[in-house]
Amino acid sequence: FAVRALAQIHRKFPDAKLYIAGRNPWSLSRLSAQRLVGYSVYLMDLISDLGLRDHVIFTGQLDAESMAERMRRSHVVVLSSLIENSPNTLAEAMLMGVPAVPSYVGGVPSMAQDGKEALFYRAGDPAMLAWQLQRIFDDDGLAENLSQAARMRARETHDPESIIKTM
Repeated sequence: FAVRALAQIHRKFPDAKLYIAGRNPWSLSRLSAQRLVGYSVYLMDLISDLGLRDHVIFTGQLDAESMAERMRRSHVVVLSSLIENSPNTLAEAMLMGVPAVPSYVGGVPSMAQDGKEALFYRAGDPAMLAWQLQRIFDDDGLAENLSQAARMRARETHDPESIIKTM
């Protein structure tokens, strides 16, 4: 869904890039089963068909510090899950003040308020995801407001002393 959303916003934002944590399927041996079947084949075909090969970057395996640095350099974090409970990635983005666009699934809406701390989209809807991303790209004030509100909520929600007292 994130790749399809990128294809839609790419017209207006041709320099936009999507960073995906994990192994680069194009770096696998041509004889590797992972390169020949499964999700990686679907993803490579989709990226190629949409002409986004230079705009989708696979980060490879990242340690905690590298992941935090990648997120810190991002303009927005996308959580395109179809099923989710309480994603650490959203909590981390909120703590770092990186605007987030999560899908409206499972326990995610309990972590952030739509329009205040994040911009939600209907799961499985790349057009709505693209629209929410474009709103952030178009409006630095909105991005900053989301960032500040998310950071404030996350600091309260994930405050170690409060958690210890509650437990």
